[in-house]
Amino acid sequence: RFYFDWAGTNKFFGSDSLDGTSYNALVFASAEARPDDVLAVVLNKQVLYVFGTDTIEPWQDVGAPNMPLERVPGVVIERGLASPHSTAKADNSIFFLGNNRRFYRLDGSVPVGVSTPAIDAEWQGYSTVSDSYCFAYSWAGHEFVVVHFVAANKTWVYDISSGLWHERESW
Repeated sequence: RFYFDWAGTNKFFGSDSLDGTSYNALVFASAEARPDDVLAVVLNKQVLYVFGTDTIEPWQDVGAPNMPLERVPGVVIERGLASPHSTAKADNSIFFLGNNRRFYRLDGSVPVGVSTPAIDAEWQGYSTVSDSYCFAYSWAGHEFVVVHFVAANKTWVYDISSGLWHERESW
């Protein structure tokens, strides 16, 4: 299945099983722990994380015929997403820019901050972060997560292996 956020709503939807070109009107759900807009959905380790502006809700596959997902009972992550494109998967985790302009690694249902106070202070000075985006790549045995802020024309890179950050002149 393919899953997508439904822009401007608290809903997300998915394709039919084994057919990414066919969509059933019953394969949708809404993030309801807090009715914030859904900005992104990311599948990691059999769990679909629904990223909203204020919360993250994990959903698990229960195998139901129409909508196979249901929210993991009792779990709501009280941290929202800064931008619809500010998530990246690397090192069996999800990395994301939080709505408080800090960068996180999702450890199960716990967002663990990986940005430093100096980087957080730099990002607080940007006029907007809603245009930011992330991607991940590997090179020379290291995994990197890149965060680019379009309006600020700044690119920051997190080296997962060393836990160090650096700024790039270009991306």
